Amino acid sequence: MDKSAGTGRTVTGAILLVLAILGGFFGVAWIVMFYVSQGTLPIAALGSWNLLGGGFFFVTGMPMLIAGILLLVSGSRQRRRV
Repeated sequence: MDKSAGTGRTVTGAILLVLAILGGFFGVAWIVMFYVSQGTLPIAALGSWNLLGGGFFFVTGMPMLIAGILLLVSGSRQRRRV
């Protein structure tokens, strides 16, 4: 077998982890900005719906985080078999 058997999954997993962390951070930052600005930021026209927007980014990052971890683990297992 080729020594780079799990490399693709490892790279994909790492990218998903980075995107998940950024999405979670962006969601939390969105919600904190909403509370600190007393509802005028990030989008004043949305009002309390800004909470849903921030929550969307945060919750969307969770499945990516799980998928990234699973891909990293499966990629490292394949490399050990070689």
